[in-house]
Amino acid sequence: MKENILLKIKSIGASSYFKGGALLFLIQFILLFDNYTNDQIFVSSDLVSAVNTTAPLKEFYDTTGEYPFWNPYIFGGMPAYESLSFSSVAYLPGEILIKIGNGLGLPWMFILLTHIFMAGLFTFLFLKKRGLSQASSLFGGIVYMMNPYLITMMVFGHGSQAYSAAYIPLVLFAISELWEKPSLANLGFTAAAVGFQLQSRHIQIVYYTWMMMGSYLIYSIIMEIKRKSKAIVIGRKFGYAVAALLLAFTLAAVLYLPVHSYSEWSTRGSGTGGGAGMQYATQWSFSPGEMMTFLIPSFYGFGGSTYWGDMPFTDYPNYMGILALLLAVYALVKKRTDLIMFLGIVIVLSLLLSFGRHFSLYYSMFYNYMPFFNKFRVPAMALILVQFSVSILAAYGLETIIKDTKKIEKPGKKKKNKNQVEKHLLYSMGGIGLMAVMAGVFKNNLLSAFLGIERGVRGNPVSQASALNTLRFELFYADFWVMLLILLIFLALLYYRTKVGIKSFIVGAVVIILTLIDLGRVDNKIMGKVQTRHSSFLDNSTRKSLLARFFLQKIDSGEKFRIFPVRDLFSTKEFAAQGIESIGGYHAAKMGIYQSYLDISSINRSFIKKYYKISGNSRQSALRTVPEQNREAIERDLAGLSMLNVRYIVSPYPMIEPKFKLVREYDSRESGFNFPVTYLYEFEEAMGRAWLVNEAKVFNSHQSIIEYMRQNDFDPSKVVLLTASPETALDPEATGEVTELVSTPNRVEISVTTTGQMNLVISELYYPAGWRTYLDGEEVEFKRANYLLRSIQIPAGTHKILMRSEPPGFKLGFILTSFGYLLLVGISVNTYITRKKEKT
Repeated sequence: MKENILLKIKSIGASSYFKGGALLFLIQFILLFDNYTNDQIFVSSDLVSAVNTTAPLKEFYDTTGEYPFWNPYIFGGMPAYESLSFSSVAYLPGEILIKIGNGLGLPWMFILLTHIFMAGLFTFLFLKKRGLSQASSLFGGIVYMMNPYLITMMVFGHGSQAYSAAYIPLVLFAISELWEKPSLANLGFTAAAVGFQLQSRHIQIVYYTWMMMGSYLIYSIIMEIKRKSKAIVIGRKFGYAVAALLLAFTLAAVLYLPVHSYSEWSTRGSGTGGGAGMQYATQWSFSPGEMMTFLIPSFYGFGGSTYWGDMPFTDYPNYMGILALLLAVYALVKKRTDLIMFLGIVIVLSLLLSFGRHFSLYYSMFYNYMPFFNKFRVPAMALILVQFSVSILAAYGLETIIKDTKKIEKPGKKKKNKNQVEKHLLYSMGGIGLMAVMAGVFKNNLLSAFLGIERGVRGNPVSQASALNTLRFELFYADFWVMLLILLIFLALLYYRTKVGIKSFIVGAVVIILTLIDLGRVDNKIMGKVQTRHSSFLDNSTRKSLLARFFLQKIDSGEKFRIFPVRDLFSTKEFAAQGIESIGGYHAAKMGIYQSYLDISSINRSFIKKYYKISGNSRQSALRTVPEQNREAIERDLAGLSMLNVRYIVSPYPMIEPKFKLVREYDSRESGFNFPVTYLYEFEEAMGRAWLVNEAKVFNSHQSIIEYMRQNDFDPSKVVLLTASPETALDPEATGEVTELVSTPNRVEISVTTTGQMNLVISELYYPAGWRTYLDGEEVEFKRANYLLRSIQIPAGTHKILMRSEPPGFKLGFILTSFGYLLLVGISVNTYITRKKEKT
């Protein structure tokens, strides 16, 4: 038995698959040495933000064992699970990796590093299974694994994008295997690959992958028809594919049913036609001119202030490696198999989609007619399919060009073709040499032409434009020379092969080394943009400053309140990280009604402008008091703050509001903020988290309510604004009080006593899809009140109200996902038994 195990291990170690995977891991290990050995992390603002925003939710989960579905710490509260800000538990491979990482004490970035490795490994396996050589398969895996897009997502804290992108090669491999060999085993394999990608949570990349799968099925059906396959054969293949995708969806139903239900309540589903709005959706559109970055990564700068393209900003170039691009084109020209032609179509369609507003006629077809497509933004993200397709095609191109440049001994037609190859290689090398000479001789002319192009300076002083453009030119010029050098070495290598006949694996090895140098230098520049620190930094990334301690002491004493971080502080996450509830924060899919309130009131942007005229750098030295005529607008904002339970205002500016009582001035540097002083004020007129009123005003729409709130004196302590009359008339003489209120991320418990029929207003955002309400144990429906909040009627007496967070579709999704796993296990067991019988 022991000998059999040793033989098995030895055979695995000798396998070309194992060797290829080991080499890919070694390359990644060297590239990210400090992340593996010294537990270094990339300290990006998005990573710190994600960790900070979810820190109290994670603490709640670890302490109570109860999964938090609601996040009360930002924007006055919003869904945590349905918004994907705290839903990792739905991703089974991720949970397994967490257990492994924690159990073995592996680096903090272990899960993300594993997914980057998976991207290369799945590509390598896909190519090997397609019959490509070890070198070509390895080349394709390296190109995808070291793709600057994936490295950027890792560096800048967008882990879910890297997770989802890692599955693209596995998904295409699985669906193609299922189409070619329909079987129960391949059905289960495809369902698992697609299902786990669905669970990985980056819905936009998952959506693009499904578009690719759909295109593959359509393309395959057309090819089957051209080959005159029988309808029953096509129908059987298509049936297996549909069954696999349905099973895949059940594996992720526990995540997607709640997400789908929330979409209509979020900013992603509250625009025109239930989408994000065309202008918002197409902000990050890839311009056709930026295709030059496929050749020269720094052609449009290199992210940050050097970037001068049409997107609002970017941190990386969409570069794939000059040899990868060249070989991909070669494959398309010379080797027109079904897969290669399909990937060529994917490249064209995805590239056109990435243009967004620059090709609005094409993009709008998807935006208007494809289900759920209008909820996405960043069209440039579609380039992930281009980058993946180039990785596969590059491997085929390398395989093909190695064969085409093989030394031919015997004369004849092949010898004639070989001479043509030699001639083309010589011409190409001559052309590159000429370009090099011209670039050296006419460098100053190139610089003058480059400086003559009108470019933005992206927030930098205009006086720095010349220096910035010179820096951009130096980046471009250096990359231009690297491109020429790599191409020259590559072409010389091929020419030498045609003359001398060097071995194929040497050509492959040299191409891999050149690509490692090419992509490695770009990846290292991206990694150099972000500071690296030991992972323990995250534990202290939000300090318990004196300001935070003040709030925490208030919370510990039982006070229930929210804070309002003014203007420059509105999007900060430091407060949420400490479990301090705020009406500010950041999230890409916040509640739609809250965003509309912010848009109408502008308290997040212009609250301070009602007191001051701001110029220059938006600091105290640039403030000028405005006339008192803005008092009415101020009062309306104060009413809004009051009903949102804003007890404290944190401001980088001294507030001259008489209703704000100065508590203390703090040293901002001690709090970690980038300005001299932080002012803390108390707003004594703030309402509690819940209160009783005995007067209601009824309007015909929620729009009418917000207009009333913005145009009239509104006292939330006396009247509630509704769109339907109370079912039972309120008692104008009744009195009452809230005697107790306790809340957690999943529950709000309130005790009230009234002398007559009253209306209870709860300062929690209205989200009926995700909350259930019980009055003395009986479920009741809460109404939307004051545009933003919740309200229920309370009869005379003493009552207990329970509000419980329950993501819509979660229970059904859990049942479907459990059923999906049972089916998958059943298929796996059946496959194992069948194959064991076949062997015996």
